[in-house]
Amino acid sequence: MKNFTLSFICLTLGILIIVSCTKTANDNSNDSSEASNYPDVANITSVGQHFGLLTTAAFPKPKPSASDTLTYLTFENKLRLASYLQVKYLRMVITHDAWVYANASKTFVDNFEAAYNAGFSILLNVNYYSPAVRGPSSFADATAYGKFLKTILDALSARNPSLKPEMVVVENEEVNTKYFKIYSTSDADRYINLLKVAIGICAPRSIKVTNGGLTSYILTTLTWDWMQTKYGIDAANNWAANTMAPNLYNTLGSYEIQNYVLLGKYMISKYQELPLSYINIHWYEPLKASQYAVNHLGDPFASGVDSTTTTAGALDSCVSYLNATFKTTSVITNETGQVSKSNRLTASILRKYLSYQSSGSNFPIVTWYDGDGDASNNARALHNAVSSDSFNIRNTGLCFHNHLQQ
Repeated sequence: MKNFTLSFICLTLGILIIVSCTKTANDNSNDSSEASNYPDVANITSVGQHFGLLTTAAFPKPKPSASDTLTYLTFENKLRLASYLQVKYLRMVITHDAWVYANASKTFVDNFEAAYNAGFSILLNVNYYSPAVRGPSSFADATAYGKFLKTILDALSARNPSLKPEMVVVENEEVNTKYFKIYSTSDADRYINLLKVAIGICAPRSIKVTNGGLTSYILTTLTWDWMQTKYGIDAANNWAANTMAPNLYNTLGSYEIQNYVLLGKYMISKYQELPLSYINIHWYEPLKASQYAVNHLGDPFASGVDSTTTTAGALDSCVSYLNATFKTTSVITNETGQVSKSNRLTASILRKYLSYQSSGSNFPIVTWYDGDGDASNNARALHNAVSSDSFNIRNTGLCFHNHLQQ
């Protein structure tokens, strides 16, 4: 990596940041400007105190060619990227599969310590299985999960008594049927038992606990159901038509969706009985476009979805539903991001979360998903992974950095 003087770095980044946040919608397909310089030491601003980062695989440039492959950064470079983006939190994950069968325990503790020493707080997903590899699995036995969780926390403490996560996230996307076999209330109860065990282990250690992340798919259907009672069926249906992908909206009255709503309501009722630190959601914008990806509907932007701004009324209504349901428990997201390359969208999303944070009621933690999906309408990263040892900042990343400087 080239070395430049500090003044030249500041001048270059300043110019690129200004350009990145003023590009028009027509510039989305040419989002290739990059900054190749970034600090090595975290200097988190007051705004950045609320934000975190999950960095995963990305392409080497915003518009990948057929020969380009997704590339993971080294953990050291993930820390450098997080330092540049000015976030406080890092989302890390450990699975029982990796811990036991891939001998990942030492690497995990080493990385955790490196992040701690760099000044970051860790939001830790503790997943018993690796569902993305295994396919849908039943939830683990609660006793086995608790033993695994305690093993992790004890290993960190043995290295350094100060090493502990800020928060434990129990599994990932608990109502995602691509990950878990969750078709009945008995399946839901198995997950509730994991939450109970985690709370029992973490509370004495002053570690927060939250659920794995309600996806927008279940959350919007639950919000639609709630809105029918609060505002009437017509208002609920109008909201759904404006926020959901067409084939979800058009099947809301189906037996499958109605059962999905009933299962979701059952899980929410069980969450209400637990002393969860937060209610965790996963959210991508534009919301309507993200649901096109889930439903394999093709290009949402060719169908008129605006690629440069959040879906109007979507997040606000879902948060209203959660606030009405949980009263005093704040909503957070340990996974949010964007599904277009527009830096105007980056700014729009950040303004939405910053608005919530200014009121002090919701989103004290917002963790950005910094990675590329390998299909259309999936997540878009803030960086280019040129190689595992090299990266550049995309215009979206420059815009993210700029907003957290304000």
